[in-house]
Amino acid sequence: MLYAQQQQLSSRSDLRFENTYKMGPPAPELLFDSASVEMMLSQLLVEFLSGHKYKAQQSADTAMDIATTVRNRLKSLALPR
Repeated sequence: MLYAQQQQLSSRSDLRFENTYKMGPPAPELLFDSASVEMMLSQLLVEFLSGHKYKAQQSADTAMDIATTVRNRLKSLALPR
């Protein structure tokens, strides 16, 4: 049993890995499009906050609703990582 474990370890040490760093800037289609995100956020805030008056009891719930909606809409944009 010990010999089999040593064989596995020695075979792992023979593995060679390639470098994963990038040598240049990303392709233009992979760049972050901040204009679309800003437009989405401004529309969302207008949608949620137009005609809204501050009420201490409801503000925490409103903030959570806004945060959840922002997260879901950002995920739906399928931005590159």
